Amino acid sequence: MNPTARVFISYSHDSDTHRAFVHNLANDLRRDGLDCQIDQYVNGFPPEGWQRWMENQIEQADFVLIVCTPLYLQRYRGNDPDGGRGVNFEGVVISQTLYDHYYRNIKFIPVIPAQGSLDDVPLPLKGFTTYQLPQDYTALYRLLTDQHATPAPPVGNIIYLPPEVPGGLALNVNIAQEAVQLASYTNLPETATQSLLQQLHEQLLEQKCNNRNLSDLLDRYKKDVAEWEKKYRNALSQNAIDLEKYPGNSLLEAEQQALQVGELEQAAQIREHYYQNLKREKTTELAQEAYTAAERWENAFNMPKALALYQEAVVFRRDYPQAWRNIRSIAGKLGNNTLALEAAQNLQKQLDPEKDPRWFAVALRDEADILLALGDSRKAFQQYIQSQLLFEQLTGTEPSNLNLQRGLFVGHIKIGDIHLKSVDNAAALKAYQDGLVIAKRLAEHDPKHTEWQRDLSVSYDRVGDMHLKTGDNEAALYAYQESLAIRKKLAELDPKHTQWQRDLSVCYERVGDMHLKSGDNAAALRVYQDGLAIAKELAELDPDVVEWQTDLVVSYFKLAQIQAERQKELLTDALKILYRLQREKRLDHEKQEWIGLLEGSIQQIASGRDESPEEPVKP
Repeated sequence: MNPTARVFISYSHDSDTHRAFVHNLANDLRRDGLDCQIDQYVNGFPPEGWQRWMENQIEQADFVLIVCTPLYLQRYRGNDPDGGRGVNFEGVVISQTLYDHYYRNIKFIPVIPAQGSLDDVPLPLKGFTTYQLPQDYTALYRLLTDQHATPAPPVGNIIYLPPEVPGGLALNVNIAQEAVQLASYTNLPETATQSLLQQLHEQLLEQKCNNRNLSDLLDRYKKDVAEWEKKYRNALSQNAIDLEKYPGNSLLEAEQQALQVGELEQAAQIREHYYQNLKREKTTELAQEAYTAAERWENAFNMPKALALYQEAVVFRRDYPQAWRNIRSIAGKLGNNTLALEAAQNLQKQLDPEKDPRWFAVALRDEADILLALGDSRKAFQQYIQSQLLFEQLTGTEPSNLNLQRGLFVGHIKIGDIHLKSVDNAAALKAYQDGLVIAKRLAEHDPKHTEWQRDLSVSYDRVGDMHLKTGDNEAALYAYQESLAIRKKLAELDPKHTQWQRDLSVCYERVGDMHLKSGDNAAALRVYQDGLAIAKELAELDPDVVEWQTDLVVSYFKLAQIQAERQKELLTDALKILYRLQREKRLDHEKQEWIGLLEGSIQQIASGRDESPEEPVKP
């Protein structure tokens, strides 16, 4: 592995957005352990002058990233009469260096932004691998840190990275004799994945018995798998770092062996033993070691032991933010909201809002989430507002920090939701619109970032709902149509992603409702039929998912409002679904009432009365 490699980024100042892209890339590399330098880090100007500074940076760097754009290529070639002397000079230094080494290149790496083109790569670098960012960040990071995707077995104490074998081991959950793929393929040791599989199977089975939407659960646990895999790799890395500090330590060596074969519980036991030894010796690293031991037990799915050790970590070091957050998280998972609330409040006590504004903002939001779960909306709202004020200050000082921008977006949505509960429609609409502004900015910055795209669609939905509540049907239709366009793109991107398919179906219904209100029955019919097609596919995919079945009931009802000649047929089909779910005792109280509503509607049709049926209320 390449320890603390020095990286310099050569780029042209195409636009503020491009400068922000380079700035974020440099920040990411520094965060991940690389000494990355860019001109934006220089305060004013370098003492030696920009020309000598650029030459020194290129000479001293282990790697030089060339951010290739049309303007960069033009200036690299010296063809921009209006400016770009810096890039022109760097181009001369780069070309001369390659020439001196007979074009044997181990230093200069061409990268292009997501929307870039290989045509923008300077001619001397076209024969080398080009990395497209952000999607190739991991591959680039492997190159910069000398970590191969298919490494030889580990030697000595170098950090172990498991080989990336195509395919890997698929995790599947068997629910009611039906195997459901849980996660994308993973390359973790089979012993570890089987332990993970057992835990997830038990949780999913319990949740499924509680009439939860299996698709949503699977999506949630896919994220859990990814997070767990990240923690597992961090455990390997931490172990290697500790062995470098204490070579030959028998417990650390035993922990490494247990981790590499995936014996997670054994690794956790060894690490706790190592921690207890240090505790007896009263070393100064007890807080970190208690935290590390807690992480091992969390990876091994023993939450009570993990919780106890995280609590020991904050005893040794009260100002340990991540330990307090982990206490809050695990306490919440174990249903102990009182302890979760105490952890969020204790974290705030350890922080100085002036020195640690970001951590303090996060702690306030954590507390608000718990207060809301406990039913204290008034106090939760106060904490959300305080947190949001801090996020606004932070984004004001770091406008290019996209993580802070998304944090601000989340706050607007949470505040809007509370206003909505208190029936303050004007305040709710403003909060949602403020969130929409940020969601647009993030989505435009990275159109391929699916989470940000979905954030944008959710914002449009929230804004549309508020316009509908206040009677502005035209504005509501516009918002729903904007959301629909995004949902379509996401659904096309991954047709097997059931959550995105359901999002699309629901969005079709919203747009159809607006057309119906305006009297455009033909347009309403088209979108209702599109929504029905998706609802049918999902209902057939898994008849046990109650939510998908009741979605189909609502779709049938929507069409029945327009197709008078098929009204009885459609409502009868809807009733058949409800009758089956009722027999299986899987309908909640609200949806049990739908049966009476639809039966009454069919009786009206049979008696010849021309009355519109009462619509079921969809959650």
